[in-house]
Amino acid sequence: KFQRYKSLQSMAEQIVETIKYITNMDRVVLYKFFDDHSGKVIAESKNDDIESYLDIHYPASDIPAQARELYTKNWVRLTPNADLPSSPLIPSSADGKRPLLDMTQSLLRSLSPIHLQYVRNQGIRASMSMSLVTHNKLWGLISCHSREATYIPQNVRLECENLSQLFSWHLYAKEEELLIQKKETTEAQRLCATRALECKC
Repeated sequence: KFQRYKSLQSMAEQIVETIKYITNMDRVVLYKFFDDHSGKVIAESKNDDIESYLDIHYPASDIPAQARELYTKNWVRLTPNADLPSSPLIPSSADGKRPLLDMTQSLLRSLSPIHLQYVRNQGIRASMSMSLVTHNKLWGLISCHSREATYIPQNVRLECENLSQLFSWHLYAKEEELLIQKKETTEAQRLCATRALECKC
C-alpha cells in the first residue's frame, strides 16, 4: 500500500491505523521531528474515549539528544507498566567486580524515572515506541499509549519493528521521489520563464 500513496501524510495515516490494529493500544500517534529537533504529531489512530494528540507541537527539549541517539540504535522501546519498580541487576557491577553492561539494545532496560513520570502525567500506564530512521537520522517516532498496564507479546513487537523499518524505507524512497519531483518542477518553471523572456525579446 505504501508504494501507492502519493504523499507522506497518507503513508503516516496508514501506518498508525495498522499499528493500532495489531497492538490494540488505546492511541497510536506518529511524531515527526523537524530540523531544530522540535516535533509535531502528524497522524493518529485512537479510541473514541481518549484525548487526541493530533497536531500537538513539542519542543526539542521534550526528547533530549541522548534519548534521540538511543532511539536510532534501539528501534523498539516498551513500558508495560509505568508503575512497576525497576529490577536491579544481580550482582551489581561493583559486587561482581565487572565492567558496566551495555544495555543499549536491551528491551528490558528500564526507562528513566523522569520519563516514567512523563508517561504517568499523560494518564497512561503503558507505552511502546518505534523509531523511524531515514538518511541515518531519526525522522520520527510511532508511539502507542494504553491507559491500562499492557504487555505486548514478542511476536507482535517483532511485527511492529518490521513495519517501522519497512515504513522507514518507504519514507526514504518517498522523500527521494518528492525531491526529484520538486527539482523537475523547478526546472520546468525555469525553462518556461526563460522562453517567456526570449519571446518578449
